[in-house]
Amino acid sequence: MDYPNGRGHDVEQYFDHWQENFYNHEDIEVFVDDDWSYFCQFVNDDGFKRNGDYIKLYIPLDLNHLYQGANIIFDYLEKLGSPHNSKIGKHIRSDNVVIRLNGDDYETAEKMIDFINNNEYLKKGLNSTNPFISNIRGIGYMKESGISYNSEIANLLGIYVKQAITEKKEVSLVDFKNWIYQNAPKYSPSVSEEVIETFNISIKPENKVVIPENNLEPFQKVALLNDTISATYQKYGAIQVIEALDKAINKTNYGYFTNGDNQSISYRDKLIKNVSSDEIKSHVLNTASALAGQPIEKIESAIIIYIHTLLQNEMVSDLEKICSVTLEKYNVFQVFSALKEFYLKGKTDKFTRFPANGDKTVNYREKISHFNASTLMSTIQTSLILKGLPVENIVEFTPGQTIKMYCESLEKSMYKDDLKTQKKY
Repeated sequence: MDYPNGRGHDVEQYFDHWQENFYNHEDIEVFVDDDWSYFCQFVNDDGFKRNGDYIKLYIPLDLNHLYQGANIIFDYLEKLGSPHNSKIGKHIRSDNVVIRLNGDDYETAEKMIDFINNNEYLKKGLNSTNPFISNIRGIGYMKESGISYNSEIANLLGIYVKQAITEKKEVSLVDFKNWIYQNAPKYSPSVSEEVIETFNISIKPENKVVIPENNLEPFQKVALLNDTISATYQKYGAIQVIEALDKAINKTNYGYFTNGDNQSISYRDKLIKNVSSDEIKSHVLNTASALAGQPIEKIESAIIIYIHTLLQNEMVSDLEKICSVTLEKYNVFQVFSALKEFYLKGKTDKFTRFPANGDKTVNYREKISHFNASTLMSTIQTSLILKGLPVENIVEFTPGQTIKMYCESLEKSMYKDDLKTQKKY
């Protein structure tokens, strides 16, 4: 079949051709919805989670490469078998080809970026990406949850430019970044912290605030790394720390660390400038090996050992507070059931959200989700060790016995000699 070359034309002319090309394909549906006719949609709904948590890839193909390029891209995506909900708009834009994947499907995102960069036809047809989103080898990348990042940033940019014109001041990405931190909540209450953080890490490196080279001594680099880990844990929990270290070491991606709530701290920016990915890997491996008393070769194991040792006091304290709130409101059996359900099934509904006094400052049911089964059990074991239980006894316990022992120790520490009568469990 002859295909239109696109010269001097708009994208809508291709919509019928794409629907015809993919008509008999089993794992992709291509259609134009009458109520949303601006887009031609490319969809594999099998396993796609419509929960607002997505990875988005923006492929800025020029018009001359768009028709063939879309066929190549979606043929490959269909072969991968990955669920997605994608679209192409009727006009050429920097985000004209949008691939929307499940929020945890990093593997497909990486494969797509590699595929496009290794395909000469596609690579030749790439335009520049939107300067306000992350650029990974010519492909726009966005992690989006709940609200439209592009819409929120566009709204704030319009307000910022109008103010700059009124005040007759020069504008820049750096100044806009600082303005967002100070003004976003006031002008756009729906803007989440995640949107602000995403914008911060999406600004191209040459436009970022320059952090002076500190030429830190090795011990200072370790201190900076540990402070960054601790700040990330306090803000997002242990699971985020594990992912942050994994991405920094294996992908040289520091974006999962927090920058801190205070602009003068800038944990992530300072880490990028002063501590290399290889230095982080070497320190984590060496420290974990020393703690284990034997060489640790797998970086995944080393990360777990390292963060657990570094954060054990914080994690033990946090878990005790979470469980104490449920214990005060209900009983020790409720705590046991809640911990067991979370360990086995990842369910949090048996933990109370707020303490009995009605204080709603912290949602403790939400806070437990900062743990996973592995970090929960290791924290419980650490707590029991810190309370004097011999290590050799703990390793012989089943998970259920370990949780029960922890609940009993928690009850004793709270009520001491005045133990309440609790349901047996």
